[in-house]
Amino acid sequence: MKKTILLLSFIAFIFTAKAQIEFTAMGGYFLGGNVDFWEGRFEMSDEAVYNITASIPTIKGNNIEVSYSFSSGTGTFIPYQNSGIGFTRTEAPLNTHYALIGSYQQFETGTPITPFIGLSIGASIFDYQYKNTSNVWRFAGSLGGGFKIYISEKIGIRLQGRLLMPMYFAGIGFYAGGSGGGLSMNTGTVAIQGDFSGGLIFRLK
Repeated sequence: MKKTILLLSFIAFIFTAKAQIEFTAMGGYFLGGNVDFWEGRFEMSDEAVYNITASIPTIKGNNIEVSYSFSSGTGTFIPYQNSGIGFTRTEAPLNTHYALIGSYQQFETGTPITPFIGLSIGASIFDYQYKNTSNVWRFAGSLGGGFKIYISEKIGIRLQGRLLMPMYFAGIGFYAGGSGGGLSMNTGTVAIQGDFSGGLIFRLK
């Protein structure tokens, strides 16, 4: 929690130094994906997602943006029958956070519709609320695109899709044995997630 507060405070500091800011509040659908370990598969449910972004223009349609997204769902560990280790099926609430900073390029079309594509990097946080587990932080990146529709000079609509990639998912310290046992999974793999969302743009000058 302290790391999250420090990160958000740093993001806020960056944007208070700029005169023109564009805020966007969005909601949509999160694709949780899964992670394969030697011992079994960890599945993350598809759920609603909530995003907030803040961006500033730089030059020639480029924008610097910070974003935060949150999804609350369920994480389920399904052990492989041939793993030979005493893991049991486990299901518990899972909160997923992404805090990213990056840039996106807008393409002016001479109409109220403005397409864009962008890249971001930052942190992903997986809060699996099962006994004897702790939050998992991973370096993450995203690739996305969409379009904006400006209703007026200060109000618009943003629709987007993103591919979200925690870079390496290893050493999860996942306890799934009987009586709170301490078997952890340490093999690494890449997790692929994504989301589709839309919401309102508020431009401040």
